[in-house]
Amino acid sequence: MIKSIINKEWIKTKRYYLPLCLVMLGFTAYCLLNVNRVVGLKGAAHLWEVMILKNATFLDLIKYVPAMLGITFGISQYAPEMHNKCLKLTLHLPYPNYRMIFVMQLFGLTLLAVCFAVCMSAIAVVYGGIFTKEMTCAALLSVLPWFLSGLEAYLLTALIVLESMWVRRILYMIMAALILRMFLLDSVALAYVGCLPWLVATVVLTVPLSFISIARFKAGCQD
Repeated sequence: MIKSIINKEWIKTKRYYLPLCLVMLGFTAYCLLNVNRVVGLKGAAHLWEVMILKNATFLDLIKYVPAMLGITFGISQYAPEMHNKCLKLTLHLPYPNYRMIFVMQLFGLTLLAVCFAVCMSAIAVVYGGIFTKEMTCAALLSVLPWFLSGLEAYLLTALIVLESMWVRRILYMIMAALILRMFLLDSVALAYVGCLPWLVATVVLTVPLSFISIARFKAGCQD
């Protein structure tokens, strides 16, 4: 049954996933090409100085991209479920409802995590050839909250889209904006290093929130 659920989710999202990945990879590649261009013009020593003295990562351009990808991918996966109340048919499949939603979320999180991992690997390779190991690790730890925001945005989008009442959707949107702001407050290198465990915990604790929307849908709470 799990294989069938995954196949169903892949059919819904496959035409969106590759373009979204290309967008994420494109922004990452642009930042890395800029770094290489500056190295060619001014030398690696100039970048070292800027990175150390100004706590720069040179990756600010991708700051909001993972969150936007998470939102877009979440809409592409869950909006079809709400169209013509198709969610009712999904919940009537011979599989526990909450476990099914969990599998759907795990599917989405896995695809997004693969895309983000490829981008972080590219950053690690390019930065590893220019900066020291410590500086490369600092850059990766600095962008990690941005990629975590993509996972969080995806989960919050699921909560919002699966909710069947617009009043609650608006309240959830406000809550989502406040939560995502925690992940995107600062672009300074290592600004979030002490908060990373809390950000990871936030993502994990957001997973079961969609069960609230499902429970309300099953109870008939609709506009």
